[in-house]
Amino acid sequence: MAGTTKKPKGLMDKVVDVLTDRDEKAAAAEAAKKAAAEATAKKAAAETAARKQAAQAKAAADKARADLAAKQAMAKKQAEAEKAAATAKERARAAEAELARVKARERAEGVRRAAAERAAKVKAEAEAREAAQKAVEEAERNKVRHTVAAGETLSHISLTYYKTANRWKEIYEANKDVIGANPNRIKTGQVLVIPDGTK
Repeated sequence: MAGTTKKPKGLMDKVVDVLTDRDEKAAAAEAAKKAAAEATAKKAAAETAARKQAAQAKAAADKARADLAAKQAMAKKQAEAEKAAATAKERARAAEAELARVKARERAEGVRRAAAERAAKVKAEAEAREAAQKAVEEAERNKVRHTVAAGETLSHISLTYYKTANRWKEIYEANKDVIGANPNRIKTGQVLVIPDGTK
């Protein structure tokens, strides 16, 4: 069999080829344009998503920093409050200790004052007793005494010391334990005390 030979294209075939090639090129250009638009849209979407993620990350970081600052501020405030409470507690203990010391000093001072007052009272009483005793002794030493002579009566003795016989009763009352029940019975040699008498 003899080989076939390619039949030359006719004008119509060439026109069809040109139109076909043009449509293919237009379709390819449209596809490329569409692909470029899609790529641009994807890129824009990716950039938007990236910006959104960055904004979210920044917001999360800002929130984390704010939370950390708030926790630090709260911790600082709590530490300051605890320190203030400890200081107040220490001051209260110091005040209580000082109050206890003051009360102890007051009690000691009260005891000392009471002891001093008791000692002063005892001393004053002793001095008063001593002064009274001295006064009694002095009065005893200064008493005027009269030794009854023979024939004397209380009236005679009263006249001697008081310039009147009417004060004999005073002499009797002062010496009743010596004279006895009867004022008319005084004995020679008896020593009588003369009240308010002068030697």
